[in-house]
Amino acid sequence: MAVNSSGDEVLPVVAVYYDTPEHPGKFVARRHWASLGRVTPDHLLQVGDTLAEVRGVVAPGMRRYDPPPGAGIDIVETWI
Repeated sequence: MAVNSSGDEVLPVVAVYYDTPEHPGKFVARRHWASLGRVTPDHLLQVGDTLAEVRGVVAPGMRRYDPPPGAGIDIVETWI
């Protein structure tokens, strides 16, 4: 858990997508910060041809989760 500039406790979350409109045919990992009732993306973004390439933004100790039912079809995995 970390604290943002507003003093809120936040949790880093990395969402991995595939074939987004901005990056067709590529994997994209984007870090977000989750707090009570809010998830905010930040500037950290990794684009690559393989999952291994984009997993470089996943911090040690994070745990992988499959996308929940009803998630966007371009979400491949989420790391918390």
